[in-house]
Amino acid sequence: MVDYLHGKGFLYEHYTDSGVNFCNRDKPASYGYEHQDATLFASWGADGLKLDACGSSPDHWKDILTKWDTEFETAAAKYGRKIWLNK
Repeated sequence: MVDYLHGKGFLYEHYTDSGVNFCNRDKPASYGYEHQDATLFASWGADGLKLDACGSSPDHWKDILTKWDTEFETAAAKYGRKIWLNK
């Protein structure tokens, strides 16, 4: 799908939540899986990541952003990509 979008001139931005669950609490989110998720999204060819935080504790938001910045930068470099983080 991402190759198709790129072939049409579009960029692909993936969505995830930095907390334990997504906003509506019905599915597990990326907390504790930042490395695996960042690597997966980069391997898909994502151009960006929309990172939500409604499943996160406000006390840990700065730490979470730092961790995601590091993980996504590392994953993007592994796949030779430049990926933006939309917070």
